[in-house]
Amino acid sequence: MEKPVSNEKLAYYQEFLEIIPMLFQEDVSMALADMKTFIDVRVSEGLPLNAKTGQAVPQGGAQSTRL
Repeated sequence: MEKPVSNEKLAYYQEFLEIIPMLFQEDVSMALADMKTFIDVRVSEGLPLNAKTGQAVPQGGAQSTRL
C-alpha cells in the first residue's frame, strides 16, 4: 500500500503548477489530485476545465488513471 503524499511533496507539486503555464505559448489548464479529490485546480480563460478544488475525482476519468 502506498503512503499518502506528504505535505512537502504536495507543496512541490503546487509550486510546479505555477511554473507550467510559463512553458507554453498556448493556454494551459491542469489539476492536481490524490486519486480521490482535486487538491488544486488551475484553469486558464481559453481552456476551461470541469473540475474544482475539493471536488471528488470522477471514477473512470482520465484523471483517475494512475501513472
